[in-house]
Amino acid sequence: DKKEDKKEDKKEDKKEDKKEDKIKASIDEIEVIENSFLDGVLLGDVEFNTYHIVLIGIAKQTKSKIHNHISKIKNRYFYFNPEPEIKLEKNDILLVIGDIRRIKHFKFELEKSAL
Repeated sequence: DKKEDKKEDKKEDKKEDKKEDKIKASIDEIEVIENSFLDGVLLGDVEFNTYHIVLIGIAKQTKSKIHNHISKIKNRYFYFNPEPEIKLEKNDILLVIGDIRRIKHFKFELEKSAL
């Protein structure tokens, strides 16, 4: 009986570990905040992989001369898979995908850097 109980306990522990480790992927928007570590830098200089998030595109208020893949959405220009030479500016919106916790951490670091 004790062996059976231990086996059951181990199975339950493994189930709990799997639940906690489950990645909750999400697509989210991140706005470039004035004076943050993103404001004024080239896209290619941002290490998104360090934060384990992937950039899908950028919505800018200004039209880029560098990038040809532009979609006009309301009052912004959206760039899918943008060129690394694009300069980020306050109010740009980054469309990213990643684990919810990673995206929240990135946003936290961004806000903290603007203080």
